[in-house]
Amino acid sequence: RVFSLTRSSFAGQQRSGAALWSGDTSSTWDSMRRQVASAIAYQMSGIPYWSQDIGGFFRPKDQYTSPDYKDMLTRWFQFGVFTPIFQVHGYKSDTELWSYGEDVMHNINRSAINLRYRLLPYTYSGFARVEFEGYTMQRGLPMAFPQDLATRSIADEFMWGDAFL
Repeated sequence: RVFSLTRSSFAGQQRSGAALWSGDTSSTWDSMRRQVASAIAYQMSGIPYWSQDIGGFFRPKDQYTSPDYKDMLTRWFQFGVFTPIFQVHGYKSDTELWSYGEDVMHNINRSAINLRYRLLPYTYSGFARVEFEGYTMQRGLPMAFPQDLATRSIADEFMWGDAFL
């Protein structure tokens, strides 16, 4: 099968099967918040495969020592568990987890990576639905609860398949 990862998209692209990512983002809490809203928007437009650079692409010079960045990186990994494509990428950065110290590596492994692997059967079953039913695994709340009009203004919560909020 062809796999195309691109940061460019257009109306109707969901028919091509391309996977999209949000491009080169900054490493800030606000940028991570905006990635959640972007993920929901892509899914709502029918594009099932979306990704972002976990931890941001442009990272601070003190990324390996900053407690704030390490906390954000952990949270970004936890968000990444529930995205269709789970990728880490950074500019002029060693993104291997051991670069951030033992505590950060173990926290991310325990809270994110192990969960991602435990969810693989569920996730792969959902991806089969993507292929055969036009489904999306990451689902804006209006997709799951169309009668609830209040869900239309929620940009920081989503479903992962039918089971996880």
